[in-house]
Amino acid sequence: MKLLKTIYFLVITLSLIGCGGGGGGKVSLDESADGIWVGASFNEKSDKSDITSLFYGGKYATINTTDKELYSGSYTIEKDVIASQNSKSFRWDGSKLANGSILGKVNSQSVIELAFTEDLSNSDVNNPQIRNDYNMYERELSEKNLNNNLLKGSWTTKTPFESSSVDEPLYVFALQNGKLSVVNSINCFIEGELKIPKGNLNVFEFTLKISGSACNFNGDYSGLGYSDTKWIEKEDSDDVKIDVEVDMLTFAYSNDDFGFVFETYRLSP
Repeated sequence: MKLLKTIYFLVITLSLIGCGGGGGGKVSLDESADGIWVGASFNEKSDKSDITSLFYGGKYATINTTDKELYSGSYTIEKDVIASQNSKSFRWDGSKLANGSILGKVNSQSVIELAFTEDLSNSDVNNPQIRNDYNMYERELSEKNLNNNLLKGSWTTKTPFESSSVDEPLYVFALQNGKLSVVNSINCFIEGELKIPKGNLNVFEFTLKISGSACNFNGDYSGLGYSDTKWIEKEDSDDVKIDVEVDMLTFAYSNDDFGFVFETYRLSP
């Protein structure tokens, strides 16, 4: 009988520990969204768009590469429920599309499923627009070591083998010791701070201040970015086309009024 009482006591003790009891404090069961996720977005017509989503520290940026749109905001996670009440959508050129909210499910390093619902007050129709996103954790891209030495140098908004034009001018960014600045702009000044929160996660945070008479979107911005490589076609000295792998940084940033996405390519180490 004494043995049965002992077993019963052990079962009760283990149950309390599993519930955060037993005097040890509450055990957090919240999932994590930190990292880079890739997947697809579907509008109400079931049109599919390719997306890449960055999540870290309560901020997210979803880059729609098909429709050239950006969705961003802050988020919270309670257990496996991910939510945002201040999400916004923009075109890559900066123009705002809508305010909205997101609600969904997240499984750490596995899957995020969420719905973006447009605020009714921002909609031209009686019913708000809804977009459904399905994201898979991209382990190979997410879990890359990142440090300032890998990011430092000069980066251009044109690939090394493209020529600039009046309509699409060439911008060169300098990155040094976490400082970001445009080095060839006239009367448009862009300066920022870049922070790598985790050296084993390929996501960086940054802030930008844009000012000057030649700038169309002056203001303070914040965002997320990541490092990658891209294969680009070029012609060699014999006019033979070959593919060359180049380093690339992607930036996604916004404020309450404007949002942008741009890719930069390394000019020099």
